[in-house]
Amino acid sequence: MRSDPLDDKASFIEGEKEVWLLHSIVSRTHVACFYYDTESRTDNRSSEGNSTRARKLDKIVLYALSDWLGNSNAAEPIKTVRFEYTQDLCPDISNSFAPGSGKLTLKKVWFEYGRSKKGQETPYIFSYSPFNPPYDYKDIDRWGAYRPNPQGLSCTNHASPLSNDEFPYAAQDKSLADEGASAGV
Repeated sequence: MRSDPLDDKASFIEGEKEVWLLHSIVSRTHVACFYYDTESRTDNRSSEGNSTRARKLDKIVLYALSDWLGNSNAAEPIKTVRFEYTQDLCPDISNSFAPGSGKLTLKKVWFEYGRSKKGQETPYIFSYSPFNPPYDYKDIDRWGAYRPNPQGLSCTNHASPLSNDEFPYAAQDKSLADEGASAGV
């Protein structure tokens, strides 16, 4: 930001994040159980740098309520929804446990019925834009779309281009706007 280098003003923002995870949903006839994985997720590290990992939804299992109440862990699932992820989008995020890793990215969803694994052969597959720039928290416009900061910024040279902080408006060139919207910011 262009300002007087001799001023003594600054700002600091801090906050807390409270995360609630769904364990199960019970209806009159069914129960849906949610299962989470914490080990394989490498993004979303706390700003305090502690080793607490965020969870990712691994699967949702639907049971008949009577079977689940009577057999608990041995209950026969009616339907299972499984999720497969990678960490491909926005490489080099700053809050990652693994250097070079990106944000959690959903790749596949599939359904299994009973104890059959056939649904894994016909998943819904998600694809993302091949345009995948490294993460930089300043590379966005005011709408949250990707917009790289101009090169050659200088606080002292007032002829240098304006940064995204100073000029956060969306690109008016359609091809640039489309490319920015396709990035996984």
